[in-house]
Amino acid sequence: MKLFFLFIAMTCLIASCNKQHISIHEYSRVNESAQKQNTIQYFSPRFNVNVVLSEKAKLLLDQSHESIIVFGGISGKPKPEVKEANLDETGRIYLYNLESEMRQSGIFKFNDIHLPEKKLKKTESSDYHLLINIASGRKSSQSNFLDCGVYRGSMKAVQDHTIDIQCRLIGEDIHRPIYGTIR
Repeated sequence: MKLFFLFIAMTCLIASCNKQHISIHEYSRVNESAQKQNTIQYFSPRFNVNVVLSEKAKLLLDQSHESIIVFGGISGKPKPEVKEANLDETGRIYLYNLESEMRQSGIFKFNDIHLPEKKLKKTESSDYHLLINIASGRKSSQSNFLDCGVYRGSMKAVQDHTIDIQCRLIGEDIHRPIYGTIR
C-alpha cells in the first residue's frame, strides 16, 4: 500500500516538474484569467499538522516503538456539468490523498502537494476542502490505539499555517478537542 502511494506521489512529482505552481490565494485570480483562455493553472498548497499527544499516549508510543500516521484528503466542489460517476461518496471531486508517517509526535509538513490539473478543471472554485485524520501506525498492534481530533474545513484557512490536533489513548479519561485548531 505504501509503495502504491509512493508511486502515485512520484508520478505526480515527475508530471508536474514543468508546470507553474502558485499559492492558493493567487489561484482564484489566475483561474479566472486561465478559464477565459480555456486553460487552467494549479496550485501547490502548504500546511503543517502538529500532533500533540497526551503523556500516556507518548509513553505507550515510545515503549511500543509505534509510529503516527497523519492521513486524509483534499476535495473540491464539482461544477454543475460534472457527472455523478466522477464524484466521491460525499458528492465532491477527490483531488489528492495525503499520508505521512513519523516515529514521534510533532510537526508533519505537507509541502509541494500538486493537485491534478485535469481534476481541478472539474471543480467550481478554488476553496478546496481538507480532511485530516490521525492514527497509530499499527506496527506493534493490529489496532489503532490513538483517539485524535480531526481537521475538516477550508484549504484556504490552513494555507501556510499549522493545524494543532490533540491525541490521547482510546479510553483515556482526559479532555481532547474534537477538532484541530489553526495557528
